[in-house]
This record gives sequence, C-alpha cells and structure tokens, in this order.
Amino acid sequence: MAEIHIFLMYEGPNSWRPVQSHHVREDQYLIPQKTVVPEGEHWKFKPGETVRCQKRLLSEKECLVAICRVSPETENWSYQLASDIDRDTMNLELLNSDGDIVAVISRCDEDNTVSLTTFKNEIPLDVFKRFYDNALTALDPCEDGTTFESLGLL
Repeated sequence: MAEIHIFLMYEGPNSWRPVQSHHVREDQYLIPQKTVVPEGEHWKFKPGETVRCQKRLLSEKECLVAICRVSPETENWSYQLASDIDRDTMNLELLNSDGDIVAVISRCDEDNTVSLTTFKNEIPLDVFKRFYDNALTALDPCEDGTTFESLGLL
C-alpha cells in the first residue's frame, strides 16, 4: 500500500485527503473500491479509479498527489509540471506517448492570466478535458492567492 493525496473539491486550493492505494505500475495507483469517502467530502477521484500521481510539496512535505484518472483513452498521455522563471509562469504540460509536449496551460503570476498553447492538432477531446481539469488543480492558485474561480475559469 502507498499513501497518495486526493484533492478535495469545494474545500479550497490546498485541501487534500491522504488515502491508501495500491501501486499499479510506474506513476499509476489504484484507489481501493472499499475506501470510504467521509461524509461531506467530495473527492476529485473516486474509490475504484486508477490515478496517475506526481510528487508535490504539500505543507512543506513531499507527497504523491493524484493528478488525473487513467483510462484506455488517456493511458498513453501524461502530464508534467514546469516553471518558467523568466516569464513568471507555472505550467502544466501535456505529453503524448512519445514524450512530446503537445500542449501547455500556463498560469502567469505577474498579471494573473491563464493561457493555452497547443503544438499539435491530434488531442482527443476527452484527453484535453482531463488536461484542463488537472490544470485547475495543479496550477491553482496564483502566488497572490487569486484563484481560477475568481478569474472565471471554473
């Protein structure tokens, strides 16, 4: 069993629930079907789902964070976080099965804007939707506390 952290919807930008999971392979973990979601909590991912995880600092501790569901349609796509100090941006990059970056969603802390750049046209809509949903979690909030919701992106 491995501990992963699942984003709590409607609880604020830094709300995570530690959950025991089964390591499937590489960066994929299965949330056991028998996992109980506490009453009143709304998890981004549900028991029984396989999720892709990434290491991230939570409360100054490195943790595995669930960033997206794994499904046959999305299994060959991956994400990575990157920062650009010169542009003052935090970026979530979408990679295809060859490891090529095909799209980037960037959050600019200088002017609190969010932008999308695509490099290829063949991104399935389901993959793009999951990419966007994961960007909302991975990139929110801006350094000054401005949330995507206040920018009209939710």
